[in-house]
Amino acid sequence: DVDDQALQAAREKHQDQSLGRLSFERQTGTTLPYADGRFDRVIAIHVLEHIPHPHLAIKEWIRVVKPGGTLSIL
Repeated sequence: DVDDQALQAAREKHQDQSLGRLSFERQTGTTLPYADGRFDRVIAIHVLEHIPHPHLAIKEWIRVVKPGGTLSIL
């Protein structure tokens, strides 16, 4: 998310449930700080309509998904 207040609310809401498995980061979606093929799956739910250049975000998400991985967009 790019909204620091939304991120803080999410951290507070899920702090007891996450057990260290969740992280909340401020990202734009079009330039991610992860290596190529880093994730088995990338899930984007109700995100594209908030990104100025959605085609660049999709290109970036494909870059960070492992070959044969899954990109789920809703």
